[in-house]
Amino acid sequence: MKEITDNQLTKWYNEYNAELFGGSVAGYTVVAYKHLATRLGLCDDEKRIIQVDRTLDEQHARATLLHEIVHAFVGCNHGHDKAFNTECQRIETATGLNLREYRMTAQVRNEHKQRVNDARTQEYNNLRNDLIMWRERGEMAKVHKRLNTLHCTCITKTQQKKLWQEFGQQAPKD
Repeated sequence: MKEITDNQLTKWYNEYNAELFGGSVAGYTVVAYKHLATRLGLCDDEKRIIQVDRTLDEQHARATLLHEIVHAFVGCNHGHDKAFNTECQRIETATGLNLREYRMTAQVRNEHKQRVNDARTQEYNNLRNDLIMWRERGEMAKVHKRLNTLHCTCITKTQQKKLWQEFGQQAPKD
């Protein structure tokens, strides 16, 4: 499956903002995010960023993007209250997309978790292979530097601990 890109999301955001919100939801950066493990999207009023999981298919990505734009429009402090649901209903009528159904249904959640787990496993394997290669070359400074930045990766805490143990380094204190 082809992943959604920042450019695609930004194009859709600009179209939706103009057509459905009269340009009133301007100034947000839209990002196709890697591995939003517990959600499909996120709207951050303070940072003015909308994130959408890039592994979603186009229909889910569009619905999630619109869902997050509605949060930006009514204010994230509203959560999924009456004002949010009223605005969702207006957008759903205009677009034919169901913005509220795409909140993590059991099937979507399971499929999403599987994609995230597969991606994390791939990232862990790639990272481990790099560390092994550097160790074999005697480039321990690279190994230690990379191990100290594991918190910047999308691998799990358990995977991080495995790498620290395997490569003989203490895990940093949280």
